[in-house]
Amino acid sequence: MVSQVDGVTLENIYVESTKGKNLLNVKSSKNLTVDGKTYKAIDAKRQTIKFK
Repeated sequence: MVSQVDGVTLENIYVESTKGKNLLNVKSSKNLTVDGKTYKAIDAKRQTIKFK
């Protein structure tokens, strides 16, 4: 879970879960860039970002 960030860039990261899904949950964040894709605003309800 990533929460309350502004202007953060995440590149070449690896997410591992016990359920075998490579997902990252994000909430209350702005200007988050993940592997080249920028998310301008994510509210408190949360958004799930799936990785390759």
